[in-house]
Order: sequence, then structure tokens, then C-alpha cells
Amino acid sequence: MSKHLRHSELFTGDTRNQGCQDRFSFTLFNKSERVVLDVFAAKYSGEVIASISPSSSFRSASSFLENCVLPVYEGRNIRLQSIHTDLGKEFAAKEYRELLNREKITQAHFLWNVVNECEDFADAFHSEFCKMGTINSFYRSALDLKGDFSTWLNLYNRQRR
Repeated sequence: MSKHLRHSELFTGDTRNQGCQDRFSFTLFNKSERVVLDVFAAKYSGEVIASISPSSSFRSASSFLENCVLPVYEGRNIRLQSIHTDLGKEFAAKEYRELLNREKITQAHFLWNVVNECEDFADAFHSEFCKMGTINSFYRSALDLKGDFSTWLNLYNRQRR
């Protein structure tokens, strides 16, 4: 099931079983590589689950949800019931919709003018982390970036809860 939301409707009611998912891409220093950033913001805890991968071998949005997000919810005995996404093609893909149906997760779409937790994370990523990453020539690949990103993500989650 899918529906469009207005800003006032976002995360209303019991939000423990909700989250938002988005995907962003950017280019590393000297245009050496395109990188995909998958983001999921868990509404119950404020925690962000994120993954960086080279665009040449990135996982699908459904693979990220199934392998990175759902295990976190299962480990905490919480069933994810609703995901808020934008209208991107990765969230309309057959594989993604089948996973949502199998897991009985409702999908709701943001209207274009809504800023959400995933957008906030992407802004923080670019303003805090990418000051080092894209400007500093040290990061020439997604693999170079992953270790420092993991450390920064843990710090991000601790400081914002």
C-alpha cells in the first residue's frame, strides 16, 4: 500500500514502527568515483543506519533494507510497519515493493517540499563529513571512505539522540 503525505501527516500517531529511507549519490575528489549513500532513519530511536558503496557495485534499495535495516529492528523485537520514501524509481522497483509486501510494510511517499530525517542526515554528511572527504584528496574511492564514515556515523548517532 502506498500513499502521499503532507508535511503535517509525517510520523503522526505511534511512530515506534516507522522510519524513512532515501538514497543520495555524490562524486569523490577529482571525479574519481561516484558513490551511493543509502540512509534509513529509525523514528523510534532517532538512529540512522547508512551505507556507502561505489556506484558501480551499490546494493539495491531493497537489499539495503533487507540486509542492513530489518535485522536492526528484528534484533530489538520491533516490527517495521511503515517506511516513508520519496518518489524515486528505486522505491517503486518491483523488488522493493515485493519486499514490502512480504514483510507487510506500508510505504508512504513524501511530497517534494518536505525535509525529513534522511535529508537532515545528508545535509550533516555533506557539511560535516565531506569537508574532509571530497575536499581532501585522501579519499579516492568508496573503500577509502568507508572506515572513516563508519566512525563518523557512530559519532553522529551518539550526539543526536
